[in-house]
Amino acid sequence: MRKARVRAKILTDELLSEIRLPVATENRLELSDALEPGLRLRLGPRGARWSLLTDNVAGKRSRVDLGSWPTMNVNEARDAARNVKRYNEQSAGPNSSVITVGNLLDRYSESRIRQFRQGPSMLRTLRELLRSLNARDARSITQRDIRRAVGCLAKQAPVHANRSLSYCKALFSWAVEQGHMLNNPAAAVAMPSREQVRHRAPSLDEIVKIWDAAEDLGYPFGQIVRLLILTVARRSDVGGMRASELDLPAGAADGRWIVPAERARLGHAVCIPLSPLARRVVEQSLNWRFHVGDLVFTTNGNEPVSGWSKAKSRLDRLIGAWRDERDFPSWQFQDLRRSFARVASGMTGVSKTLVDACLNRGQASIVPAAEGRSMFDERKQVLDWWAMLIETKLRQQSIIAGGTVL
Repeated sequence: MRKARVRAKILTDELLSEIRLPVATENRLELSDALEPGLRLRLGPRGARWSLLTDNVAGKRSRVDLGSWPTMNVNEARDAARNVKRYNEQSAGPNSSVITVGNLLDRYSESRIRQFRQGPSMLRTLRELLRSLNARDARSITQRDIRRAVGCLAKQAPVHANRSLSYCKALFSWAVEQGHMLNNPAAAVAMPSREQVRHRAPSLDEIVKIWDAAEDLGYPFGQIVRLLILTVARRSDVGGMRASELDLPAGAADGRWIVPAERARLGHAVCIPLSPLARRVVEQSLNWRFHVGDLVFTTNGNEPVSGWSKAKSRLDRLIGAWRDERDFPSWQFQDLRRSFARVASGMTGVSKTLVDACLNRGQASIVPAAEGRSMFDERKQVLDWWAMLIETKLRQQSIIAGGTVL
């Protein structure tokens, strides 16, 4: 690409509006601002971008990306350039140290991520996204770097790339608040893929086939899938179940599962009724564990299960090949909750408020103490009915040899 350089001028937005952008891909024009040394505007076929040629905190000459024109006008570009210079001057010196992206992630993990229920998963996602930038000075990261990293991930997992970018924006926003960085390089990066709202949910017959195929997954995901169906709880809640959270009275057929406030999505404890069938699945899981820790589902004895995508792919193969369901409709784990909501909403006497309470949605699950027992009994009746409906379907279709469910 050929670059045409002109001598420094006092740049104005009016002047830039009159300059015609190069149209040939091999041409590029660069303008220097006479009022702010080092401030440059590169004009090319794709648009115009501001940059600052200056010494970084390590004393090396580098180019800092500031933003695009006209989104950032001339005065704003000059202010941004001065802020960068001021920051570099304050950071330079014998006591200054370069904060790499890896260092930044470590600090973010210590001060912020540990506060989130899904903190470990968020940290893994961020490390995966920013792996190629790990050794870079965090203050040298540009919007282009983030866009490139997100774009590479989007080729393999579009929706996961969207989530990763959201976590990335939060990371750099925190870094700016803490004074580790001057601006958020991910702030203006657009989501790489458009997500479609899912409306379809598996039918009862399809749920029965999912249940049946889950048997061949074995521990832990075979039992997890069945509890997702029976309790209609969220995936992270079931995957992180602890034995200390379970209330399984001796001599009783059913039980309770209390998700503590620190693990619950809405920040308050949730008491989930366990139907007789759900209790049998839980007891089977406890008996099949290979460790004596508190976690009910784990693959290493120390952390909740991971590898949900791989488990889902295995389950789909079991449904498609072994069960001869090659045209089985696409589904996700969260769709099982939608299936329950649709079936329960059509049941006489089950209100939307009660369905939302069973799903622990919004304020519906926050029940005043005086009404707590009553709402628990109502939810228990609905979830018991839901388990009986699934068990009846299993027996009718004779999917399990001998007519047993477990």
